[in-house]
Amino acid sequence: MRYYLPEHEEVVEPLADLRVMVDQIKLSMDIPGVEKKNLELKVSEKTVIVRASAVIGKRNVHYYRRIDLPVEIDPDSVKARLTAGVLEITARIKPRGFREVTVE
Repeated sequence: MRYYLPEHEEVVEPLADLRVMVDQIKLSMDIPGVEKKNLELKVSEKTVIVRASAVIGKRNVHYYRRIDLPVEIDPDSVKARLTAGVLEITARIKPRGFREVTVE
C-alpha cells in the first residue's frame, strides 16, 4: 500500500513475513535503501512498529508498518538486524505461566 505525498515523497507499507515458532517469532521486512540511522523500531508485548526513510533515485521514501502480533513476546529479548534492505527481527515468546490454586 502506498500513500503519496507532495514533492516526490511517498509512504510505503513494506512487505513483511511473520513466522511464529514454538518459542520465538521471526519477522522479516523489505525496506530497500534504508540505513540504520534512518530506522526506528518500537516493540511491545503485542506490537511491532517500524518507521524508516530512504532516498531512492530522486524520491524520498518513508516506510511505515505496524504489526499486531498473534502471541505475546518479551520486548527485552528482541534482536534486529538490517542487511541489504531486509530487516530481520527475532523475539522470544512470553511463556504462559500457570500457578496452582488451592480450592477451599
